Amino acid sequence: MIKILWRKMFKYKEGIELILSVAQLLLILIPILIVIIAFFRKEFISILVLFVYDNQQFIINSSILLLAIANLLFIIQMRKKMELGFADNFSKSNIIENWDYAGDWEVSNRTLIVTNSEQGGITRKGKGWENYIFCFETNIINKYSGWIIRADNANDYCMLQCSKTGITPHRRFIQYQKIKDSTGREIEVPVAMWVKGIEHKFSTPLQNWFRVAIKVKGASVTVFIEGALVFHRSNFTNFMNNPTGRVGFRCAGDEQAHFRNVYVQKI
Repeated sequence: MIKILWRKMFKYKEGIELILSVAQLLLILIPILIVIIAFFRKEFISILVLFVYDNQQFIINSSILLLAIANLLFIIQMRKKMELGFADNFSKSNIIENWDYAGDWEVSNRTLIVTNSEQGGITRKGKGWENYIFCFETNIINKYSGWIIRADNANDYCMLQCSKTGITPHRRFIQYQKIKDSTGREIEVPVAMWVKGIEHKFSTPLQNWFRVAIKVKGASVTVFIEGALVFHRSNFTNFMNNPTGRVGFRCAGDEQAHFRNVYVQKI
């Protein structure tokens, strides 16, 4: 099911949006066109009046139908916006519009390149996301591709760090430590801390580009790569203790990974 959802989403998403936009445009343009024709062709008014008089029931039924279509389009768009929490195909080079990140993030040929990003980066929206499927394509260029889920902020999240041979869960959080300042006074400073889990090995090493779908539901996490189940934890609260949160990516130091066709589907 995850594999089918992945393929259909980007194949038909733009087409559906185009059909909805054209239909809405026609609903707006038709009355305007009638008014313009009536303004320039005075005889058109008489023809229009006669047509309305002779076809009153047809016009009433057509008006009801157009109103129903308009309402249906509105409902479809609202449902689509509610169900599709987020999507980015990196057609724009302005990453900061959708992402809050630190380090070296750049877009080239509709591909997000992440490296030297110790803190990582997360979506600007989605703080209240609870249950969702986080989908994207990635290519590990050097060492790891880091996938962030349930992020409260850039220093409080769960990360699944993927190499070509396995997945290792991590937990990032802030801990306050006491140090002495230049005057000798004791102060507390925030320090980013990590909890690292045990690597879950793949049966077959990963190749270049591959599709990933991460299902986050309640306390459970399930990871699919190319439609195949590769990682599952029914109780993942040791690493994912935020009840809601955003998604993102992290590649620290010389780690580097590429990403494309990112979306979040609410479930």
